[in-house]
Amino acid sequence: MPQQPAPSDEIIPAAPASVIHELKYIDLLLLKTLAETESLTKTSARIGISVAKASRMLSSLRKLFNNELVQRCGPRMIATPELERLLPDIRAALKSLGKLFEHPLAFHPADIESRLVFACTDNAYLALLAPALKRLAEEAPRLQISVSELDDQTLSKLSSGDIDFILGQDFLARKNDRFRHQRLLTCPHCVVVRRDHPMALAHPEGRITAGDLRGFRQVLPIIHRPSGFESPMRLSMNLATAEAIRLPYFIAGFFTILQNDCFLAAPLAVAQRLSTWLPIELLHFDEGSQFLWTPEILWHERTDASPLHQWVRSIVCSAAAAANTP
Repeated sequence: MPQQPAPSDEIIPAAPASVIHELKYIDLLLLKTLAETESLTKTSARIGISVAKASRMLSSLRKLFNNELVQRCGPRMIATPELERLLPDIRAALKSLGKLFEHPLAFHPADIESRLVFACTDNAYLALLAPALKRLAEEAPRLQISVSELDDQTLSKLSSGDIDFILGQDFLARKNDRFRHQRLLTCPHCVVVRRDHPMALAHPEGRITAGDLRGFRQVLPIIHRPSGFESPMRLSMNLATAEAIRLPYFIAGFFTILQNDCFLAAPLAVAQRLSTWLPIELLHFDEGSQFLWTPEILWHERTDASPLHQWVRSIVCSAAAAANTP
């Protein structure tokens, strides 16, 4: 007669069959992340699903546990006492399940259903993000991209998870050791005028000096930094020019100079892209200590290991470099 295995001393707690069969890893991950972020939008973005799907999952989990799990308090979703009681076990279960896999799960961009938020100026969008959109759309057709303006809350939003990436140039952002950054370009500025501008006709070789700018006024875009700091766009520290108009946007400046004898100072990479569509001339300014445009992509350390964020960062970096290579 075959010998029966000795009974185990381990006690396996009873649980309703429906809970065992229906509860998934992503359900536990949603509850853990929702308790940490207190936001369904941030939770869905972090785990790579749509807000609608996260909402449906939460509704099912409420029925499964027969508990609200989170309660709305203004804009926040606060964990109920029952969810707080469950969280240590949820975290332990996620950690144990993670050990089952020797290698990370394969990342498939085509399966991503999420939204990422970039904050940048209009010229940074044109030169740095726009070149990546075609590939992003082809490889991740359900990935949605939102773009917001830079303001004095941008860095706070990056910290809270309301923004995923910042494209810009701001040394103040580097003071936060939880932000990561990678340079995308090192680019000089140029003088932009309409194609039949007196300076363009007088200098067909495309090079000018400070003396050539005398008598012409400048259209002056205001530079917006991620930290909220603003300053006018100038060619050089030692060059003073007469102003015609200040604008809150860069791209509008290119259209403004088409109707008059004003000039615009702009990053060469931005001007080169617009020169394919607009009747403008790019004049190189060789005098003085020029300001360089050195935009970076910034992100929070929380997304360092996120496959989605890693993938998007790599595409933006490679596309920006390829699109702006002479």
